[in-house]
Amino acid sequence: MADVKLTTTTRKEYTCTLSKQELIAFLTGRCNRLPYDLKPEHTRIFVRVPGGGDWSSTDLEIDDADGVVVSWYELETK
Repeated sequence: MADVKLTTTTRKEYTCTLSKQELIAFLTGRCNRLPYDLKPEHTRIFVRVPGGGDWSSTDLEIDDADGVVVSWYELETK
């Protein structure tokens, strides 16, 4: 009889928003890494576009109210 091996994979999803001040600290070297272990293949980085109106070809300002959104996931296999 063949052995059966059962594995369980858990996907944990996270989202955070980095403020203007956090981005400046990272980009100017006052913070040498973000406080997250981000893997490029598991990470999305985006800016939320304000609702309403036509925002095409518009520079969006990063401030403390509306920062850069980082979303990522981790996989754990047991």
